[in-house]
Amino acid sequence: MADNTGTMTDYISSTQSGANQILNNLTNSIANLTTGGGAYRDKGTSFPSGTAADQKYGLFKNWNDLSPGKTNGQAAINKWQAYGNNAGLREAQLYGLYQASRHTLPSYFSATRCKLT
Repeated sequence: MADNTGTMTDYISSTQSGANQILNNLTNSIANLTTGGGAYRDKGTSFPSGTAADQKYGLFKNWNDLSPGKTNGQAAINKWQAYGNNAGLREAQLYGLYQASRHTLPSYFSATRCKLT
């Protein structure tokens, strides 16, 4: 989950540059690494694709569902792009986390071992 509001351009770029190394390190450290990713924006801005609600409210986009390995995480990070007018609009981080939590976890997840970070 990432803040994709207009003020985050430099942070997104930096994260995208280092994501492969970070994900490689995690893959080497965590036997059953599962990744995915999404983003949230300012209220009133929208993502270029997504559900009707995503486009109407412009708050959250689930780029890639959780999947074993680093592929979905890397793909989601690569899609992050800052957007907005930097006008200090309300951001949708809690809405984004709520929406991410509502996505169905794959069947191989154990509810006792699952940790969203």
